[in-house]
Amino acid sequence: MRKNAYTIAIIYLLMMLIGIVENVKGPLIINIKTFYGVDYTMMGLFLSAGSFGFILSTFLGGFLADKIGRKSVLISGLILIIAGILGIFAARKFIVFLIFAFVMNMGMGLLEIGINAVASIVFIVNQALMMNLLHFFYGVGAIISPNMTAKLLHINFSWQQVYLTVGAIVFILMLAALEIKMHGEEKHIARDKIDYIQILSDKRMWLFASMLGFYVA
Repeated sequence: MRKNAYTIAIIYLLMMLIGIVENVKGPLIINIKTFYGVDYTMMGLFLSAGSFGFILSTFLGGFLADKIGRKSVLISGLILIIAGILGIFAARKFIVFLIFAFVMNMGMGLLEIGINAVASIVFIVNQALMMNLLHFFYGVGAIISPNMTAKLLHINFSWQQVYLTVGAIVFILMLAALEIKMHGEEKHIARDKIDYIQILSDKRMWLFASMLGFYVA
């Protein structure tokens, strides 16, 4: 447990980061709408594009974790988030903004897959408690994000500068995540071919998927 203490601390902070990045958009909706001169239908498209990016990357993330490793998926997610934020900062057309919002949310999906994959290795004891704490930190980030955003807007930050500030936080945590040591990852790599037909025919899988489908974020 002690040898994984640094890794555990980082994945908790990264889960908090997801809460921050995902919830920064709430207080900025009006600012973004005004900047691009679009209606609420188009803003709904912005939210849908983000959700689609997240869903797509979480679908692919498991395959990537098996192919390139858990840490690589995690770092790839952080890189995509940074790329998305930089694109959002620079975007002058709404369609470009949508594309980079999609990229940013793909990064968040990969990051979440990476976090959970790493957690499956480093949470050796008290796994239920450790997983509960992991999602508790997401909640902490979700609380911090709108308050931080409001304070930045209050001191005359533009909505682009708010995103850039969040991007700086992502970059700092990415540097910290590069130092993660994956002790024993090779022991967790599946050697047998996965039977996806058998997995998809398991009613419990569909039950859990349906339950998660009602999650509202």
